[in-house]
Amino acid sequence: MKKHILITGGTGYLGSFIAKELLFQDYQVTILKRATSSLVRLESFVEKINFIEENTLDIFFQNNTIDGIIHIATSYGRKGEKVSDILNTNLLLPTKLFELAIQNKVGFFINTDTSLPANLNAYSLSKAQFKEWLKIVPNEIKIINVIPEYFYGPGDEKSKFISGILHQLKSNVEFIDFTEGIQKRDFIYIDDVVAAFICLVKNIDKLESYSDVPLGSSRSISLKEVVILLKKLANNSITKLNFGAIPMRKGDVLESKADISYLNNLGWQPKTTIEQGITKIIETEY
Repeated sequence: MKKHILITGGTGYLGSFIAKELLFQDYQVTILKRATSSLVRLESFVEKINFIEENTLDIFFQNNTIDGIIHIATSYGRKGEKVSDILNTNLLLPTKLFELAIQNKVGFFINTDTSLPANLNAYSLSKAQFKEWLKIVPNEIKIINVIPEYFYGPGDEKSKFISGILHQLKSNVEFIDFTEGIQKRDFIYIDDVVAAFICLVKNIDKLESYSDVPLGSSRSISLKEVVILLKKLANNSITKLNFGAIPMRKGDVLESKADISYLNNLGWQPKTTIEQGITKIIETEY
């Protein structure tokens, strides 16, 4: 019998990639979505997936055996969401889902965390709060808390750092204002992120009752270097890059980099360099 995985955020960028790969690996997939969610990212896979909404969760668990849950749904607060909306998506919904998972003896719960410090904004605070709740009952269900660094790839939203700047460069906007760009970040390509999640699902029996799992390339690069690389790969962009035109946000982290030894020990390695990843975006989208 196929193993049954429930995914939140499965219609979004990361979630849709993971859902499609699980289908390819012969898992049964159910996606928890909003009534207004677009299914465009799932394209021809729609008929192979079961979709449910939050108001049917109790009935769904009564009528189905779920082997694991992958919680990806996230509100970043970038689109003017109220704090209450951010809390509902990042704290209240996954808490309800987690309770149902324990009640119905689901085998594992994979949470998608953030590497940002808790005090940076409402998004990072809500993610940190849910992580603390997860730690209270780790012996009742296997918990994997994935802490991804900055992931990117073709088809990502233009509100994201790499996709947004690349779009502006290819559109030859007159200029783009930046901070000095000294902050260093760990960028990881979407295919490598998906492979890491699948690796965790495949090796679930080897994992402890609670595990924090950093996910990145294990290499950091300054934002200024990334922007310069983007302009180089965008070829003839005439956009002017104004570094230092805007201040760094208060509390911003100077360097963030994942220790990927946990995933390495399970046999996973990132395969795509940032230059290769950006090139793939350009080849796919432009």
